[in-house]
Amino acid sequence: MKNFKRIIALLLSLILLLLLNLTAFAEGTPQITLSDVSGNPGDSVTVDIKIDNNPGIMTMAFSIKYDSDTFEYTGCQYKVKNGESNTKGYFLTTCSSKDHPDKNYISFLSTETSDKTNNGTIVSLNFKIKDNAKTEKYTVELANLYPEKFGGRLSDCFANSKQQYITPSVSIGSITVGKPCEELGHKYTSWAVVKSADCTNNGQKQRICERCGYE
Repeated sequence: MKNFKRIIALLLSLILLLLLNLTAFAEGTPQITLSDVSGNPGDSVTVDIKIDNNPGIMTMAFSIKYDSDTFEYTGCQYKVKNGESNTKGYFLTTCSSKDHPDKNYISFLSTETSDKTNNGTIVSLNFKIKDNAKTEKYTVELANLYPEKFGGRLSDCFANSKQQYITPSVSIGSITVGKPCEELGHKYTSWAVVKSADCTNNGQKQRICERCGYE
């Protein structure tokens, strides 16, 4: 009976130790989420890359895969500008991005002077949906800084100030493209006077579709 109790006590101790280790692992694993957005041909959309459960990261080096035949990358925002309040939580001090449209990805690099432990949006990526985009849902996802060589491997893309690699859990984002203007109808700006009328001549005014540029 005593031996049985000792075995039970040992098993309970092992289970408790395992649960504690799993909890510690979960608490130290950041979750990165790419947002889901939608728009029509000609629209501009923004995909946010957000981090939660941040254990402290100083260096990031990864790429963002997207369909360059359907979308045009137009830049990113990564920090507060003009004294605006920080509404998205996580802003980098500095970063660099380079578009590789021929290879369907954007390379992204950032190195801080110390670990950043806050949560929120790391960077917001801006895309314009091309006029010839087909109605479909397209994925936007994180990959290695060199995706052609290492694919989606993220085990060496994030590190802290102790030069320890941190592998995040990542959720894929998407851009859903709706119908083109020919089917949906144009989205016009307000009327603008092009030529003022006078006593002998008619004036002219125009409005332009915000999506496709049709006048």
